[in-house]
Amino acid sequence: MALAVVPPGPGHAEQSKHLAQQAAAVLRAGGVLVVLTHHQLHDQQLVDPTGAVVTAAQDEDLLYLQHVVALLAPLKELTRSTRPAPDGAPSVHSRVHLDLLVFAQPRQPEPDTHPAARTEGAQR
Repeated sequence: MALAVVPPGPGHAEQSKHLAQQAAAVLRAGGVLVVLTHHQLHDQQLVDPTGAVVTAAQDEDLLYLQHVVALLAPLKELTRSTRPAPDGAPSVHSRVHLDLLVFAQPRQPEPDTHPAARTEGAQR
């Protein structure tokens, strides 16, 4: 099993692609990859790397098994998704959960044919 974190922000798509390539190359058949991520505001834009992680993993033929939502707030507080900002500025989006994405390697990767494995083998 492998556990990784993909934070939101610039470059999360490339980071997701690299992670998926490495995981596909090193996980044995039946191996599991768990990716922890969350959304965040960057330059007044809500950035959520979940889609990029799923796409990258599926592009590497990893099976998307589960999306687990881990709550960071008590259930009674989940009805409020925003909190007031100081000085009358627009309200701020509150993060109330993390996303855990679970993938499996359905077959044994072939080290000679997978691009990530060739790169890793050349560095040894």
